[in-house]
Amino acid sequence: MSVVQVTMFVREQGPTEGWTYTGWTIDWGTGMPPLEEEVRVWCAESRAHYMRREDAVQEAKHRIRCKIYEQCGDAPEPQITWRVESLPA
Repeated sequence: MSVVQVTMFVREQGPTEGWTYTGWTIDWGTGMPPLEEEVRVWCAESRAHYMRREDAVQEAKHRIRCKIYEQCGDAPEPQITWRVESLPA
């Protein structure tokens, strides 16, 4: 498997509401078109508490790893390049 490059987008919702992830782009590194998804976090757990930026990134990574597993099988961490971009509020 080639290196999978992931760019995830996070945004601060406000000083009292914390951070959320808003989407990601997954470049499979195989010549296939990248997967670009916008994501709305409606999960009661995520919406019920303040999330630090690191928490939002970790939650997004978990969801992205599931997508990578569906497409590529079990990908060791060194084969995934992670990039996080903060979007303006």
